[in-house]
Amino acid sequence: MVLSVISREYSPTTLKFPYNFPSAPSKTITSSNNGTTPLESPPSTPPPPPRDKPSAKLSPQRRTTPPPEIRPSLPRDTPVLTQPAAKKGYAYVPAHEPPKKQIRGDVGKENIVTTSRQPHSQKIQLPDTAEDVGHIYCVAYDGPDNELLLNETVPVKTAFNNPSKISNWQAAMQKEYDSLHANHTGTFVPPPGDDKVIGGVWILSKKKNEFGDLLWYKARWVVFGNHQEYMQHYFNTYASVARNELFKSMLSLAVTHLLLVFQFDVKTAFLYGKMDAPVYVAQVEGFEEPGREKWVWRLNKLLYSTKQAPRQWQKHLVATLGQIGFTSSPLDESLFYNADCSVMLHMHVEDGFLVSNDRAKVLRVLDDVQLHYKIKIKERPSQHLSYTLNWKEDGSVHVNQADFTQKILQDFCMDKSNPVRAPVPTDLHQIVASESPMFHQKTYQKALGMLNYLALHTRPDITFATNLLSQFTSKPTVAQWGAVKHLLCYLKGTENIGIQYY
Repeated sequence: MVLSVISREYSPTTLKFPYNFPSAPSKTITSSNNGTTPLESPPSTPPPPPRDKPSAKLSPQRRTTPPPEIRPSLPRDTPVLTQPAAKKGYAYVPAHEPPKKQIRGDVGKENIVTTSRQPHSQKIQLPDTAEDVGHIYCVAYDGPDNELLLNETVPVKTAFNNPSKISNWQAAMQKEYDSLHANHTGTFVPPPGDDKVIGGVWILSKKKNEFGDLLWYKARWVVFGNHQEYMQHYFNTYASVARNELFKSMLSLAVTHLLLVFQFDVKTAFLYGKMDAPVYVAQVEGFEEPGREKWVWRLNKLLYSTKQAPRQWQKHLVATLGQIGFTSSPLDESLFYNADCSVMLHMHVEDGFLVSNDRAKVLRVLDDVQLHYKIKIKERPSQHLSYTLNWKEDGSVHVNQADFTQKILQDFCMDKSNPVRAPVPTDLHQIVASESPMFHQKTYQKALGMLNYLALHTRPDITFATNLLSQFTSKPTVAQWGAVKHLLCYLKGTENIGIQYY
């Protein structure tokens, strides 16, 4: 075996010029076990005289290729000198830079496609402050678009700016106030001199079915739990929340074994929890007692948004289900089962999801629950939590979040955009790495938060895009926001995509 070694005064990896220079090796050595012999050049082409340093000014037209016998193998990434290309009549310019020359001609402005490089483009501008981002409403509540969401939150000012709807909202508020009184939520007392009085606010929403039809107007009085003080108004606040994987597992089990599926919703669930500390709240806005306007409520039961409300409700729920023969799973406190495991119950705060192969046992359980709580029952629900469930005749079910997807598009004014076929552009890595101006951080973070939630639950097809774009939430740029908008355009054309259970 003969080992040939070619030595030079420089290495191809350190060259500052193309390696295919017409110079021969300055020295050749051939080593073997039998001895050393010089390497001879082909007789037809005499080798040129050795040079210590090649001339960098040599014209490319004078180059020659060394014979293959003595030409060393080059790395694949080594640049090769080529003929100079013809001068281009164009240049690549980043999209965010303004053009050096404006468009001139007889073409009307209405026929010119505006881009971010045109100084007078008509583009939708998102808010510049974090406070405004939370109030982006690109939907007309009285038009046909309002039929897209199943639970649509409406600001109080917006609700009362529409005279034709004021009576509906007032009736919903009256119903909520009557419910608080019927449950003896609070006791009227003079304002305490040594304790804080916590205020509240109305939360209004429209409830709709899976077809977008308006069912009723909902009003809920919520207190400012962030004004409560630890060890004075509350103590422990931990309450376990049902895992998304558990609900999907139960749904898959029900479809595989053709089990019965029931859903129930507990009305005013937090009012069943018991107070563990004195809390004083202001009277409900718009329903102050005549002659006692400055009096306050000392809470007898918990209200929504109080710190300890979720924990106290969960304690009450576990105790109640224990009385009717249910046990909480040691693996997940939101999973309950009866003695023979023939009925399984998944609880997400106030929403219950029952699966069983015995209809009589399920109906008996629901009757027992109704003895303690006011509930609404539905078999084979079409809506559970944020999921839309489309049941098929063969027992399979398709799960999607089309309503939540539409909400994302509306919040960022992309509901009128043109759909695209892929969640990311082909040059995504170049886009996110390009230099461009900084973008509004809160807007970018809000969009990625909603997209990550969607990818985690029902849209694994956008997982790669959301994971990559989430890396830039601390300092987003305009180019990276463009990639987010591309993803939103993809969602525009794939709103009903979800997970199918067979």
